[in-house]
Amino acid sequence: MLAKMTKDLSINSYDFDSLYLNFGPARFTCIRGCHALMKGYFINNPIKIYAYSIFEHYFLGISKLSFNRLACIVDTNRRDLGVQIINQKGELIGSLTTYNIDDNLINELNKNDFIIGNGINRLNHIDSFKKISKKCKKPIQLKSKYFINYKFFSKKPQKTIPLIEYPYSPI
Repeated sequence: MLAKMTKDLSINSYDFDSLYLNFGPARFTCIRGCHALMKGYFINNPIKIYAYSIFEHYFLGISKLSFNRLACIVDTNRRDLGVQIINQKGELIGSLTTYNIDDNLINELNKNDFIIGNGINRLNHIDSFKKISKKCKKPIQLKSKYFINYKFFSKKPQKTIPLIEYPYSPI
């Protein structure tokens, strides 16, 4: 598919000066696929790589929101949700924590000023979630344009492709 695209567009790996990569944490097939394509296609062409975690990627999609603590919740495709706290500069506070989808999760989310992420969609069936649903803001899905339109912080490029973070086992 990549070979067809580059042929149809008459481009090659030397036409790119930088790449943006979401490196997880995730076990999403699309992230693994993109990661493998980048490694294979750009193996002989040194390129600047701007690597962001999935939480930084969501953070880049925020527009004009003032807060102290932001909860980014990610659907793990299991019976729980991954929660990462982010400060107003886009820095991660602590590490990813997984919670069962119940009132304990709602209580943890209520400690934050706002909530973003694709895990929001899994909470609508919980009655206690309705009390904090006003804290939910966009983005609730990832978009590539967030990398291009970043306004909050910039990263220094890397020379190598980072490893994908797998915080929870697919088994």
